[in-house]
Amino acid sequence: MKHSSYALVFGWMKRALAHGFYLEAVTIAESVISDRLISQLCRLGALDPGVSVEKHSLGRLMTIWESAVPEPIRDAHFEELQSAADTWRLRRNRVVHGIVKTAPGGAPPNTAEFKRDAETVARDGYRLAKSVCNWYTREKNRRSRRAIAATVIGSGLPAAGKAPNKPLHRTGARVARSGR
Repeated sequence: MKHSSYALVFGWMKRALAHGFYLEAVTIAESVISDRLISQLCRLGALDPGVSVEKHSLGRLMTIWESAVPEPIRDAHFEELQSAADTWRLRRNRVVHGIVKTAPGGAPPNTAEFKRDAETVARDGYRLAKSVCNWYTREKNRRSRRAIAATVIGSGLPAAGKAPNKPLHRTGARVARSGR
């Protein structure tokens, strides 16, 4: 279920980027990042799963994430995923709010510069959302493997890749051979 939603939103982000809808891509990236963080932080016990997801700002999630997972997370695109996500969050805030928010009496932002910044933040957000999803999947799979290993060890069954204690005997069944 979630997989099809993510396939949809990453496709949507790609189309938004291709057509210059950078703020839309930024918003979707933030939604994906927040969703994956909420899921993983609930798994780790760092968030209460009963609290409405709307109650978690990205800034608050960053703080909890860095506390719950203090060791740096590395991948092909980011040396420190948590730090990159927090830096992106600040850039995202400037882009989302920067087109109209100015100091009283201040000059509005340069439109061409704003559009370049919005595009950069959107493209970085896409890459960051992919990396956060990949991290989430790796962690989920790692926890599943640990749970399976603990179950196998506790049950006395042989672990994957190990031969059982009793020898296997031929059953007399014929094996179909290709080409005959």
